[in-house]
Amino acid sequence: KTVNDTATTATSAAAKEEEEEEPTKENDNESNTETTVPSKKIIDNRNLIDDNTSQTLTQTQVHTLLSTQTPGSTIVAALISNSSTFSSKTAFSQAKYVKRKQLKYQPRCRIVRITPSTLCSAMHLRDARKICNLREDTLGQVLSNANICAGQRVLVVDTAVQGIITASCVRRMGGYGSVLSLYCGQQPGYLDVVNRMNFTVMEKQALKWIAFGEVFGDYDEKKRQTERLLKEEDSGEIV
Repeated sequence: KTVNDTATTATSAAAKEEEEEEPTKENDNESNTETTVPSKKIIDNRNLIDDNTSQTLTQTQVHTLLSTQTPGSTIVAALISNSSTFSSKTAFSQAKYVKRKQLKYQPRCRIVRITPSTLCSAMHLRDARKICNLREDTLGQVLSNANICAGQRVLVVDTAVQGIITASCVRRMGGYGSVLSLYCGQQPGYLDVVNRMNFTVMEKQALKWIAFGEVFGDYDEKKRQTERLLKEEDSGEIV
């Protein structure tokens, strides 16, 4: 019995020592893995100084590239490669830099069909004051509230908005009906805006230009004309 008890005690003690040694080995492995993980390099713009010295490409060289009709993408790539601080910027700052240079050296345009909506939007972006800040949604409300449709007779006075309403009425009516547009002076001052719409023959025939003097003439002048006609009739002269 004494020998068996001694063997059992020795076995249990060895098992306890093994259990105590296993966690220490796992801790050693974890410490080794933690030390082998490489640290990430933090990139920010704290050390960048905007003193116009980071770009080695001079303005004269840029003008030379533009004068030789160099593609805009080539110019942008040259600016990026000659920038000493581009690689040290964050990804967000690099995207902003590229976009800013593309807007300057790679202008883009989109060709769309001329409609009252696109014409109003283009003129509003170019100079909104010339059309009294008329937007395309306001133009649509004007046409809807005036019940502009085919077969109508419409009287328009839009000298303040460069003829956009006149052109919009003609386009919406599609040549069916008539649009009477009043103008000041000897001739309409916004014929170029109306001609941009590329109206068909029917649409051009539906548009009539009327001078203000023919509708709202001077009362005294009309009175004198009437008296002169009456005198001519009394004298028997044929007019």
